[in-house]
Order: sequence, then structure tokens, then C-alpha cells
Amino acid sequence: MHDTLATAKARAEELRERGSVFTIREQPALAFRSTVGAVLVTEINTQTPLASWTKDYRREKADFRLNQQICRLEPALSANKSIKSIIDAFRDPNVFPRVLPYRSKNLFLLASLNPSAVIEDRHIRLKQWQSTSAGADYFLNWSEGFTKISGKAVRRVADALDASIV
Repeated sequence: MHDTLATAKARAEELRERGSVFTIREQPALAFRSTVGAVLVTEINTQTPLASWTKDYRREKADFRLNQQICRLEPALSANKSIKSIIDAFRDPNVFPRVLPYRSKNLFLLASLNPSAVIEDRHIRLKQWQSTSAGADYFLNWSEGFTKISGKAVRRVADALDASIV
């Protein structure tokens, strides 16, 4: 995981060997920001990250609720919480009271010292880039497309958490 496209491409160049092909995908994530950086929380190995945190992520925003049997993040958050207290909430059995469903065992937290690495737009279509080689003496070329990963459940969770922060 990388917090910017530039660092992901640079890492692909470092790992490059003859015949290598790399795919970089944007991943929807919750962003908890501070003045010194951000913690990004996502779920990997699924087409709809954080869907298990929701009652029904397909509902309209006004009808949406978090699944309180799985995720009780709202009370753990407030406008003045530190990044450390937010990270600690992910270890708290009161925040995640049940054993998470199989898909949610793939939670991934990324700490970044780059506050600008977080994209604000919750309604964009997520992209992916595929590498091709023009030869060993040249940088990789990248073709841009769209990923099949949906950010809708992450957007719904983010909207619910925004509404709960006073």
C-alpha cells in the first residue's frame, strides 16, 4: 500500500524485473486526519470494502445506518480525538463487539505523514494503472483505466461518521 500514486510507481520501478507487469489500484478508505498526517482504514480482498460495517450501503444517505452489531465507531470519535485514540479504537472490543465476518478480517490501516495524500472526493470512480515496458533503459509506461472496486460502502460509513462527530 502506498499513500500516493507517485510512490506506488516508484516502488514498481524498484521491483521491476524482465517480464514484470504491475497493476496499481486506487482503494477507497476512511481517512482520519491530523495536522501531522493521516490514518487510512480500508478492507482489502473485497469488491466492496467496509460493506459489513453497514446495514445496507445501497440505501440513500438519509436512511443509512451503521451495523451496530459489527461496528460502533461513532461513540469512539469526536472532533478533538487524537490519531492514537482512533487507532486504539480499532483494538477495542466495545467498538467491534462481535467477531468480525470473514471479509472484515482483512482490515488494513495505513499511517501516513503526508496529510495531502488523502483524496477528498467521495464520489469519483476509482482508477487503476497497468504497466508496460518500453525496454530496460526506459521508465515503465502506464495505461489508465477504472477498477471494479466500489467505494459506495466506504462513502456511506464516512458520511455516518461525519454526522456523528460534533
